[in-house]
Amino acid sequence: MLPTLRRLPLLAGCVLAFAACQDPSGVGLTLIGDETTDPNTRLVATDSLFASEQTEPTGGFADGSGSPVQTRLLFGAFTDDILGDTRATAYLDARNATGSSAFEERAVEQVQVELVRSIVYGDTLGTVPVEIREVTASWNPEGLPTDTTLTTGDLLATGTVSAQDSVVTLDLPQSFIDANDLAVGDSIPAFFQDFEGFQLTVPDGSMSNAVVGFNAAASHLVFIGEEYDDDGDTVRDTVRYDLVEVYTALARTEADEVTDRFLLRDGDSDVLGFRFNVDDLTSLPIANASIRIPIDRAAVETPDGFNRPLPTIVTLFAMLDDGTRAVVLEANVPASGDVITIQDRDLTVLMQSILLGRQSIQYLEIGHPPSPLGLSVLPILVEEEATPTPGSLRRPRLSILTVGSPA
Repeated sequence: MLPTLRRLPLLAGCVLAFAACQDPSGVGLTLIGDETTDPNTRLVATDSLFASEQTEPTGGFADGSGSPVQTRLLFGAFTDDILGDTRATAYLDARNATGSSAFEERAVEQVQVELVRSIVYGDTLGTVPVEIREVTASWNPEGLPTDTTLTTGDLLATGTVSAQDSVVTLDLPQSFIDANDLAVGDSIPAFFQDFEGFQLTVPDGSMSNAVVGFNAAASHLVFIGEEYDDDGDTVRDTVRYDLVEVYTALARTEADEVTDRFLLRDGDSDVLGFRFNVDDLTSLPIANASIRIPIDRAAVETPDGFNRPLPTIVTLFAMLDDGTRAVVLEANVPASGDVITIQDRDLTVLMQSILLGRQSIQYLEIGHPPSPLGLSVLPILVEEEATPTPGSLRRPRLSILTVGSPA
């Protein structure tokens, strides 16, 4: 629960291009002293924290041919007392780009959806029931809202996905092969001209307690041909067609309110916005700037067999005065410890430009990168802190290393 909480509207995004800025020190852009001992360090606590909202583009192109590139596909459902219930529906489309002539003279006998697992959320030993339907209308995954539902036909097939399987294979029925004339040779081009993809969904009323994330760039639609004799060996042709478009629709309930913690959930539009009051630092020459984000790993600890991971990367955004959202930089979440340090030359140049009056922003945000899509969660400490204390970090903080003698 945030001490100061209000919601800001959706805004467009861009990549921040920094104007040239004279570094007043000429050195020190990659160094910063320890907050507890360096007399040149100024500490600035956030003077406001709030839930900001941004679009969450879950669609993309698995083969990297479009923008944004989305390389992960999620499917399944689970209940989580902290993160709320999550239901993920997967959509995937493939294309005929292999140039193979394997089926010009032979029929297709089997069609499969082959998915390569990348991560499991929830019960890592569980199974997920699946229903497969064909998408019946043209669609573009780029920028689709997370609650979009695509038009599909009748139920094609059912199956089960094991969270432990590294590769999941789902068979399509003979009726699908017959309906698309795949039992006739040289039918592949006509099939892909009209094919719009599949929907993978958990049956209504089912809760599997696991969501499986798949590597879309490594997954395929597989066609297996009829057997034939090849110099005395009985063989069959197998051709894998790349996924060209993927999209994950997410239905989620609200996360629990955790006292003095902001739960930054991947796949959710809420991000943490914050401001620093640097009015008394105007024109101060600086050698380095960093933002430190305190986290509470214990807030999302799980029992054995249940995976509720922290993200590996977070993104720092700047909301510009013209209403565009700009990426400042990305930072790694450490494998251990309770602080994320966001530190880079670009951040130092940005802060120096702000202090010199050359750049103005509305506020900063911490969010997840748009790809790969996941369901990780980052519990950020947002406790009240009127005056930042060296060595005690209870909410996001700006650390500035000044040039020359102690500030």
